[in-house]
Amino acid sequence: MNVLLGANAVGAVASIAFALVGGVRPAALSESGTPSAGERFYGWMYATRGVPLGVAALVAPLAWSGPAGSLVAIGIVDPEQTQRSWSMRGKVVAATTDGAEEHINRVSHKYIGRPYPGYGGGRRILLTVEVEKLHVPFAG
Repeated sequence: MNVLLGANAVGAVASIAFALVGGVRPAALSESGTPSAGERFYGWMYATRGVPLGVAALVAPLAWSGPAGSLVAIGIVDPEQTQRSWSMRGKVVAATTDGAEEHINRVSHKYIGRPYPGYGGGRRILLTVEVEKLHVPFAG
């Protein structure tokens, strides 16, 4: 876990630094010697979004440790009818690896008739979520 926190911290600091360079000196990120107005604009826009998100990515894992502090948001949109969408927001109350691989294979068999094709031998985590808000499309 400490390795992941360290890697997250390094990535967040690098993202913040890159965003600051893009906002303060966009010529450093441009292939031409003098950046155009568009490059300066996008450098500034990246900095205004990248710095707060980088700080959040750096601080959030340290502020909320453990599954009790983890928040989950899931959204699904029907590609054929984009007005139909499902969403769920909640808090993780339990996390386990026991039975996670079997669970994703059961769900995969239900929908595509075979084991989950994206499993590359990595570790699967099964989350139990206390749903705080649920949205389902209007059935009419």
